[in-house]
Amino acid sequence: MRTPLLLACLVALSACGRDATPADDAEDATRRADAAPTDAAPPDDGGPGEPDQGPLDDGTICLAGDCGAPPPDVVCPDGTTRSPVCARQPDDECGFTLRPCEPVLCDPATDCGPDFFCDYPDDACGGGAAGTCLPRPEVCPQQALEVCACDGAFYPSLCAAQQQGVDASSGPCPGPPPCSDLDCGAAPPIDESDLCPDGTPRPYVCDRGPDRVCGWIPADCPIPVDCVEASQDPILVGGGNTFGKCATGCVLRLRLDAALAPAGCDTAALEVCDADIAGAACTRHPGTLTPTSHARIRTLAAALVGVELQEQYGCPDCADGGASSVLLRRGGVESKHTYETGNPPAELAALDALVQGLLGDLARCESTDRVTVFPGCEPRP
Repeated sequence: MRTPLLLACLVALSACGRDATPADDAEDATRRADAAPTDAAPPDDGGPGEPDQGPLDDGTICLAGDCGAPPPDVVCPDGTTRSPVCARQPDDECGFTLRPCEPVLCDPATDCGPDFFCDYPDDACGGGAAGTCLPRPEVCPQQALEVCACDGAFYPSLCAAQQQGVDASSGPCPGPPPCSDLDCGAAPPIDESDLCPDGTPRPYVCDRGPDRVCGWIPADCPIPVDCVEASQDPILVGGGNTFGKCATGCVLRLRLDAALAPAGCDTAALEVCDADIAGAACTRHPGTLTPTSHARIRTLAAALVGVELQEQYGCPDCADGGASSVLLRRGGVESKHTYETGNPPAELAALDALVQGLLGDLARCESTDRVTVFPGCEPRP
């Protein structure tokens, strides 16, 4: 096959058969330059007379004004100063970066400075290995475990202690010193709705609360002199009435001991419920026993020492007449004795009369020679 050779000869003859012009020579030179190898060294832009202009700002360089107002310099524990530098941050935003301080060992006699604390690796507060001055944390988590610190005080968390310049302690914590009135400031105003059994406002004391901060905390009401031995037996501790068929106020429970009383051992607490079932509507009627009433319940209970009492007398509430009861504490043991309402056994008649009188006084919210009702008592209809 000779066709390609014939075509090459024809092209050559055609080219040779005409004279080359200057334009043709220039075009040929251009083609030769384009076809030249490209691995030649580029021209030197930094030669004499052409100074290097440096890289252009392509968005990777932060200028001083890009970071805003700079934070203050930090004085390191070794006395050197670190100044913040405006630089590109990992999130690609401009911000200030501070070069870390050189590590400095510390002990209880070392002052790491206002922005650092001495971190002991064994939490021995200098009793073991030396510590290292570290920056105090700026932000602490909301929830954390309370810790005892090297200054002997409790803090809400390890982070909170480090913010105050102290490390956690692994040893016993004696706790902070007692609070004084100066630590708590002005006393709170009198709360007329929170009264003690003797009618006086509940006292407040300057002490540390659960957060270990000094403040005014409600205190227990003082125990009246007439009631100092009220928790000792024998004593009447309660009673009540129960009616099986009724609309409202079917159950009345009275407690006279300190376990259910709002405050003080001489407080009587009456609970009136519409039924003897869980979730029934109930109201509470507290009051203060008078000294005379308090002395009487002790005298009547003392008279029953050694007397054998039955748990149940007759048939309580069998004829829808209701069941009544008294509760006694004798020899450290409570006992309940139930009988027909209005028909107590002879040995419990005096106590029943006292209990029924207290039930009526408190249910009606009436102060009598037996009891003084608390303010805000709402009578049962």
